[in-house]
Amino acid sequence: MWDTAGQERYGGIALSYYKSAMGIILGYSVDSRESFKNVNKWIKQISDNTDTNLPRILIGTKVDLSNRRVTYEEGRKLAESYGLRFFETSSKENYNVAEAFETIARDIKRKYIDKRQTGLETSGKESQGDMTQSILSPGRLRLGTEDRKKSCCS
Repeated sequence: MWDTAGQERYGGIALSYYKSAMGIILGYSVDSRESFKNVNKWIKQISDNTDTNLPRILIGTKVDLSNRRVTYEEGRKLAESYGLRFFETSSKENYNVAEAFETIARDIKRKYIDKRQTGLETSGKESQGDMTQSILSPGRLRLGTEDRKKSCCS
């Protein structure tokens, strides 16, 4: 799991991770119009570089803040326009965070386990299918960036 925080300096790195991605969580901060507008750019980049059936969800973060700039309805409509599941979350209040991660994990499991069971797994993708078991096993999920420890929740 990689968190690029939407920063441009991770753009090149993110492109390389798209190739082996099993699912994507796109996020924006409800107190930032700019981060909300950037979702369109990220979705285009993801669409250009990944399987179009890759499980994806959109989350609006920091709903605990009082200076909201993006409404729930705007977020929901944007997600709907791209066919994405939508959640609003707050890490501070522990609101909907587990639900969002559990949803994407279930979607990933459904996609890759169903593929393996129906024999649709294509050559070169076996390693992704095999990874599903360990990714979805309790206690094995790890964040892929050290920056998160330094900048989280400030």
